[in-house]
Amino acid sequence: MRKMVARIGMLLLLLTLAPAADLQAYSWGEYTWYLNPANNHYYALTFLTGTWTGAEAEALAMGGHLASITSLAEETWIDNKFSTLTTYWIGGTDAALEGRWVWTTGELWSYANWAWGEPNNAFPEHYLVKNITWYGINTNQWNDEQDGGYTGPHQGIIEVGTVPLPPGAWLLGTGLLVLGLPSLRRGRKE
Repeated sequence: MRKMVARIGMLLLLLTLAPAADLQAYSWGEYTWYLNPANNHYYALTFLTGTWTGAEAEALAMGGHLASITSLAEETWIDNKFSTLTTYWIGGTDAALEGRWVWTTGELWSYANWAWGEPNNAFPEHYLVKNITWYGINTNQWNDEQDGGYTGPHQGIIEVGTVPLPPGAWLLGTGLLVLGLPSLRRGRKE
């Protein structure tokens, strides 16, 4: 029995530690992660709807940041995975220096898809949203907003280099392995 427990634990541990690069979509808990094969990054929506800083904090807790959209190809891929009718927080900000937009990942700001007249720092606004709606028409473009978002709280799009592992699976695999380890040692002596 202990040998079986150890083997199951080892299998679970190996599965949670194995690279997930071949997965196109991976779900656990509140998150569904989608692989962008062009950059090998995974994307998911934040579980919480709220402020930009809250969405970035959730992304950091998952081992990433809010998405840095650095090309039309990346934005098109994101549009194909997530609704273009919903406004989302993404990882751009000019909070440190007005008018100097940067990605929270530190990636080069080489692409932008601003709506007409944006960014305008109207209220003041230092946080980037995607898929804004003007007069009832979705423009699928970007806007700068206040941290709370004057169009309402939003979900964010998280971007990570590797899929975060479900902590429960890792702990279960490790625990089962530790419980069954004495049996594996005894089995080798026999």
